[in-house]
Amino acid sequence: MGIGSIFMLAYLLQPLTLALSFLTLEGAFRAIAAVATSELAPSFPFYIVSLLHTRLGSWRAESQMGKRISDSLQQLDPEVLQISSCRPKPWNRLTTISYNDVLYDLHDTKKGTSRRQFVYVLRKKPLSGVVRGLHHYSPDEVLKP
Repeated sequence: MGIGSIFMLAYLLQPLTLALSFLTLEGAFRAIAAVATSELAPSFPFYIVSLLHTRLGSWRAESQMGKRISDSLQQLDPEVLQISSCRPKPWNRLTTISYNDVLYDLHDTKKGTSRRQFVYVLRKKPLSGVVRGLHHYSPDEVLKP
């Protein structure tokens, strides 16, 4: 009587049986998710490959930019501040940057040639300007990955 359960266990632990069981369970999960939400769920193996690809791509991009160094600031005139950074900033024209309790708007972006290849030119925000998105800037924020 006990030999049947041993054979069943041996059958269930074969690699092909494990793979087919996994694909059956995943297919059932994806079918239930598609019926319940009217959207397709990603295939788990492809999802893992996508995560690895994204992580390796971001690691590669980070290593190509070089070592992180703090930003360089230059006051070009009383109204204009230039920030040179080794990493790109997520700023756009609608972002208001606060530095030393002064509000600035992004005026221009340039490409530098040194280790600080991302250059941002900021102009003081007029008193009547609308603040849509506020970013409190610090020159050392780039050091935190």
